[in-house]
Amino acid sequence: MWDVLRQISGLDFDEKIGFAAAVLIFVLGFEIYVVMRVFEKVTDKHHAEWSEPLFRPLRNRFYILTLLVFLNLTRWWVKPEDMFESITDHSGPSVQDYFYTAYILLATSIVSISIKHVLPSTLKTLDTEESVVLSGGHHLAVLTSRLLVWVAGVNLALQEIHIEMLGMLASLAVFSIFLGLAVQQTMGNILNSFLLDIDHPFEEGDRVQVGEHRGIVVSMGVLSTKLLTLEEELVVIPNNTLVNSTLINSARGGGGGVAGRVALRQEVGVAFDEDPNHIKAILLIVAQGCEYVLESPRPRVLMTEFDDYSKNFMLYAWIDDYNNERFARDLLLMDIDAAFSREGIQIPYPTTHEMRDLPTIPSEVLAVKAKARRSAVAFMKNEGMMLDIEEERRQRAEEVRANLLQSLEKWEDDEALVDDFLTEEE
Repeated sequence: MWDVLRQISGLDFDEKIGFAAAVLIFVLGFEIYVVMRVFEKVTDKHHAEWSEPLFRPLRNRFYILTLLVFLNLTRWWVKPEDMFESITDHSGPSVQDYFYTAYILLATSIVSISIKHVLPSTLKTLDTEESVVLSGGHHLAVLTSRLLVWVAGVNLALQEIHIEMLGMLASLAVFSIFLGLAVQQTMGNILNSFLLDIDHPFEEGDRVQVGEHRGIVVSMGVLSTKLLTLEEELVVIPNNTLVNSTLINSARGGGGGVAGRVALRQEVGVAFDEDPNHIKAILLIVAQGCEYVLESPRPRVLMTEFDDYSKNFMLYAWIDDYNNERFARDLLLMDIDAAFSREGIQIPYPTTHEMRDLPTIPSEVLAVKAKARRSAVAFMKNEGMMLDIEEERRQRAEEVRANLLQSLEKWEDDEALVDDFLTEEE
């Protein structure tokens, strides 16, 4: 055994490199085909939500760790005399310091990726139905934790190679100010993209409305979000605009546990001589017969207003998929038109008639209106809702006369004061 080790240590430089490469290939093969398969079976038996997503990134980092350890050992074996000596001068970092830096960064990456997959599941188990959970709060906690881990890891790694992170950041402060002013809009878009990722108000494939733009979300980028409208036009919305605008997400707005459910509203106007109950019955029958309309909630019809030319009704009907809204509205309008034609219901519209002579009102009608007017005035007087016009005029005249007398008296007093003043001066 010792003879074999002495023979290995007596190899020249090229032979040592070849031997180390052969051992590395053997160890990596053993890890891939033996160790990782055992870990994969253990992961399959583990029913935690994070076990399977975490296995692949940890496996890749384990391969990198194996390669890094072999490189470190090979460097120490081939040329051990200067492993701990400074590369540049007596106070600079050594070769081993750079390996320590790589170990710290790799460990930081392992801790960060573990937090990404394990912490959300852990926080979900701590939540209860009675607790108030901020939307995106778990994602924010994960992002903050990973950021702190990376700041600490990078700081330790830089210290190994004799670089002070705080000093480096201080030297970049002035440059960062000018850079921030130059790319203010761009940095705002990038920051808002992270805020959107935390709040998660929509996903790709959701139909949203931002201002006057309405369409399907096709991509969410660092600087902008792209919508494909119903007219198949691509709308690019900057993330700054998206964060500062009111957003309507049809894919998540439904009630009753149905995310895509949407309430379809259709206003209908009919002539004034139509019976409201008749109109409501016809609209309900049409809505209940539409293939897109849900049975629950049941369709509703409300009379909303008396317009200039019509009585207006609002039909409320619910459909389970917002993508069918246009087709459901088309079918409802066609069925309403057919039902109104069948029932003889008139849909009014404004018309213009040219009248060459004003119509003459019969004297009998004028007499009836005058009598009705006198009766209304008498009723309001009896109820104390109207003052006698002559009495009101008389009271106003007395008030005006009193104000004039007060003004005259004041003017006479002022004139007497002026006369007294002039007499004294003489």
